[in-house]
Amino acid sequence: MADRPPPYETHISVDSEVRGLSSKLEIVDNELLILDLERHQARLRQIELKALQRRIKKNRDILRLQNRPNTNYWTSRDHPWDREVKVLLQDKFNLEAFRPKQIEAINALLSGKNVITICPPGYGKSLIYQLPACMVQDKITIVIEPTVSKIADQILKLRQFNIKSTTLNSFSRATEPKKIHERINLNKSRISFLFVTAQWVARSALFRRHIRKYFLRGDLARIVIDEFQYCSRSCPEYKISYGNLNALKNISPRIPILALSSGAKNEALEDFQKLLNLQEAVIISEVTNNTNIYLKVVSKPIKLKQSVRFLKHMLLNDLEGKFGIIYVTSTTLAFKVKRLLDIDHLNIVVYTQSLNFKERNKIHNKWFNGEIQIIITATEALFDIEKPDVDFVLHFCAPKSMDVFYYEVSKAGRNRQKAEAILFYNIYDIFNNVCKIGEDKNITKALDILNYAQNLLVSLCDKRHDERSSSDLLSYCVARWREARPRPIRFPIFGFTLNGLYKSLLNR
Repeated sequence: MADRPPPYETHISVDSEVRGLSSKLEIVDNELLILDLERHQARLRQIELKALQRRIKKNRDILRLQNRPNTNYWTSRDHPWDREVKVLLQDKFNLEAFRPKQIEAINALLSGKNVITICPPGYGKSLIYQLPACMVQDKITIVIEPTVSKIADQILKLRQFNIKSTTLNSFSRATEPKKIHERINLNKSRISFLFVTAQWVARSALFRRHIRKYFLRGDLARIVIDEFQYCSRSCPEYKISYGNLNALKNISPRIPILALSSGAKNEALEDFQKLLNLQEAVIISEVTNNTNIYLKVVSKPIKLKQSVRFLKHMLLNDLEGKFGIIYVTSTTLAFKVKRLLDIDHLNIVVYTQSLNFKERNKIHNKWFNGEIQIIITATEALFDIEKPDVDFVLHFCAPKSMDVFYYEVSKAGRNRQKAEAILFYNIYDIFNNVCKIGEDKNITKALDILNYAQNLLVSLCDKRHDERSSSDLLSYCVARWREARPRPIRFPIFGFTLNGLYKSLLNR
């Protein structure tokens, strides 16, 4: 039998193994600690590089926009259609002259170029595609709009000029697409425009097949995409439907595309160019200041009844006899505000997303013809009728972002007459928006509204009011507050013009 080692020797050997493993473990722990530190440093460096990447991209995009080809080329030379364009402008559209950049876009489009046009709301973007369509009676122009109410607005305007158009959208009956495409194929009714929503383009394979047929027969004049900024990753509610528009480019290559926007930023422009491969498109932009729109901010009470009470006072005094739009955050609140207002002699209508196509058209026609004085609607209802003589736009609650605020404010004063944009807000509106939105980027947008409202008075003190002779604008604000406020409620009103707001939004 083999001799066994003494117990104390076994104990010594185990201790030495434990010490060896402990030293190895210490080495591994140190390496892991070093890796954790390196990973943390790499994460910090990644954050720095991403921020640097965003800054470089922004500067690059700004340089691209600032140094793109001069669009004066499209007005500095004669074109064979110049005389016809001038005759149509005066005889068909009853206009004496083009606004800046309109004729450049029209000439580029008639030259067969893809054109991207960015200009303020109400500037006359629709004329850029309406006038060329009148020059080619036997071809159809496809116009893609974001909302049904926007389509209804365009069709109402075209009727005034005796231009035939039709539409396909989610409210169309099952038999309508076939009938409309048959009418276009026969071309007996001389339809110049087919308006569709981006959602319809994405969902209807039948529509895409007919577009292909029009292209092959040579019956397709051009494709117009309105409000193309909705293809951007910053507009998730429209991105899916607008993201499928590249299918039109694939089934109808070589057809000119006109893309229009009332406020696309560099990010949206870059996304759209990549989506439809329009890097070589002619980009035409115009920035103007709506000096006829005066902004006011009202710090409203927390209680709904008191806020509506002040709103009622404004409608019966300062805003008496004026046409306007009141924006709220939800359809439920819209009906509550109308019920609490309880003003019988004012024709006030609530416009909701649940209205069917016939009800929407009825409201559109009455609003456009001046039979409805005030529309109460939520932003989600997408009320897009461009009535020229809207005297005021009032936000009863703070909107989600400055972009939404600017777009909705721009519905006022389209006739270039003095108009007002009034923002009611309190801190709880901002909190509600933050809780509903959730994402960090959009929370920042919501907080921009708070900064705008709170810093408005400071901005006012450095400006001059266009119509007041007083050199101290603050005294004007205080005087305006005293003459406008109801006695039982005490909170200030301030006002200033919309100069530079559009430009600042584009550069943010």
